[in-house]
Amino acid sequence: LIDILDPGEEFSVFAFQKRFYEAFEAIARRKKRPLLVGGTGLYLDAALRGYRMVEVPENPALREELAPRPLAELQQRLTKLRPEQHNVTDLNDRQRLIRAIEIAEGEQLAGCSLPQPPELQPMIFGIRWERAILRKRITARLKQRLDDGMIEEVERLHADGVSWEMLDYYGLEYRFIAR
Repeated sequence: LIDILDPGEEFSVFAFQKRFYEAFEAIARRKKRPLLVGGTGLYLDAALRGYRMVEVPENPALREELAPRPLAELQQRLTKLRPEQHNVTDLNDRQRLIRAIEIAEGEQLAGCSLPQPPELQPMIFGIRWERAILRKRITARLKQRLDDGMIEEVERLHADGVSWEMLDYYGLEYRFIAR
């Protein structure tokens, strides 16, 4: 799943999981060993643990109903719909919270028609760094990216139509520069 989207296109955990499973099965059919390398914790978890998800289109009527509601009320509604939340950051971001409610209600409507994920037998490898070393590496990487023109890259992305809000989803460095 490399270079599958243009800058500015949204990519949800549902879309990632679906594309990953399609790629996994296509590679496995060729008797090759699929590799999943890198990514965010939530996306990796969704693929490896087989989160049961269903495609839920946007619901303008529901969004309009939820828009004026206080954050605490939205949080309570989502918690009722989905007591075990995959992504707790949804609880503090109003836009994500409304989308999470939309998805939770869509999942309830889908009921037992959720697709079965493929059988995975993953071997998981990771590198753990001491916190002090990790901080030094992150700082050095950020300095290098800035020296290599990251600010200009963000300006170019924005000039090409990627909104400042969308840049928030590109990662912490992009979010910081966009502000």
